[in-house]
Amino acid sequence: MNRNATAIILIVLAIGIYFTFTQNIINQAQIEQAHNVQYTTAITNAENLISLRKQANDQFINIAPSDQARLSQMIPNGTNNIHLIVDLNNLAQKYNFSLSNIKADVVNATNNNNPSNQPVANQASAGTASLAQVKVTFSANASYGDFLNFLLAVESNLRIMDISKIDVKANDTGVYGFQVELRTYWLQS
Repeated sequence: MNRNATAIILIVLAIGIYFTFTQNIINQAQIEQAHNVQYTTAITNAENLISLRKQANDQFINIAPSDQARLSQMIPNGTNNIHLIVDLNNLAQKYNFSLSNIKADVVNATNNNNPSNQPVANQASAGTASLAQVKVTFSANASYGDFLNFLLAVESNLRIMDISKIDVKANDTGVYGFQVELRTYWLQS
């Protein structure tokens, strides 16, 4: 009977140790194993991104210098609002009018999920740099044909510009008053 009692006590003790100590260690090990899988996945994703970035950089290096210059003209590496305004005004002068009340501002949007309502840059990820917007507003007095030709020239310009708003005021002289808002982009590092 003594052997049976010892065996029963050892079995009960083993079951007690399992439920009080061993099961907690097994649960912690499973949690750590799940974290390990997440970290391994993150490392694999990071290695893939590094590889893709290297491939993109190698492709960019293989682009002809003249094409690289054109790409930097499409989306410049910085905002030079004065140069942008001068270019737009020179373009307008080709069509027999000039721009007035010109303003160029970097766009900041407020985040509705931000309770402090602090400005948040309106940008999209572009590698290590982000794509930021510049809002340009101006007025012009021109004939419809001249202004239409100006808009077509803006559309075919290398620099990406999206016209977001046009207000037209008509009069009897054939010269219309235009209020224009457009957006252009630049890489912000």
